[in-house]
Amino acid sequence: MKDEDLYHLFQTPMRFDDEPAFQDRVMRRLGAKNWLRQGLIALAGLLGGLYALTQLVRLPGLSSTAQAATRPAAAPDATFEASLGFGRELVENVANGLALALSKSTDYLAFAQSPLFFWISFSLCMSIVGLYLVNMREEGV
Repeated sequence: MKDEDLYHLFQTPMRFDDEPAFQDRVMRRLGAKNWLRQGLIALAGLLGGLYALTQLVRLPGLSSTAQAATRPAAAPDATFEASLGFGRELVENVANGLALALSKSTDYLAFAQSPLFFWISFSLCMSIVGLYLVNMREEGV
């Protein structure tokens, strides 16, 4: 057997009995994955558009400051304070630490609601969509 014979053996594709069924199954899976990918991109675009709309239009009843202003301040319970006794400083320190952590987290939340964050995330999403469209065009060629 010569090298050319081996070359020709590997160049000819093997034929199987279930070739049409296998091809149909593969094409169905590729179609389902393509449909799922396009659906997720459309859903991400819809969610991004709704987020952008909420950033551009501030609805008056949905801000946390409006909700806090309408709620009455809660009065401290004297029996709860009296029952703490021994671990009162510990509870106060934990409460102060929790309040500090929450105030720090609002800085991150404020940045996530800023126009700069919106434009950065919007440009990243648009570049991903652009890469997806380029990839789809290359697959079609």
